[in-house]
Amino acid sequence: MTPIRDSWDDLRETFFALRDAIMRARLAVADAPVHGRVHIVDTLTDDVADLAGLCEETLALAAVDSDDRPATLARCQQRLALAREHYFERVATYELLTDLLEVGRYRGYGWEAWAKNVKEAIEGCRRPLDDASAAVVGCLLGIAERAAPPPVPAHLEPAAPAAT
Repeated sequence: MTPIRDSWDDLRETFFALRDAIMRARLAVADAPVHGRVHIVDTLTDDVADLAGLCEETLALAAVDSDDRPATLARCQQRLALAREHYFERVATYELLTDLLEVGRYRGYGWEAWAKNVKEAIEGCRRPLDDASAAVVGCLLGIAERAAPPPVPAHLEPAAPAAT
């Protein structure tokens, strides 16, 4: 069994990795060419900022060393579920990423490089989101293992009542 402290530290590390991935996506979006601004830049700026906010809320929950870790983990899982929903329904949709690449091709070289960079940065958030969710579940399982009563050895179990 992994000590709770180690798994909690691992959890925080996965949240920091998620924050770093989202920050890379924010920076990639913000690096849009200045000339010929398009609507997709504003949409991505807002949606990635919302995703970053959900990540920061999750990180803030994990930063507090609570006595009630299961409740804290449940709140972290709720925030991560919202972040995943937002990511898959607003940020990393097939349609949005396709439109992004089309804008890049249509607008020319600077835009094309920007679009590819943004798509890569957005797709780079998927694994950290998965890792963060898995880390929360791992912490919850660790707590559950510690809370479960130890198994009773077979030789100590009460005998079955005699058949009459």
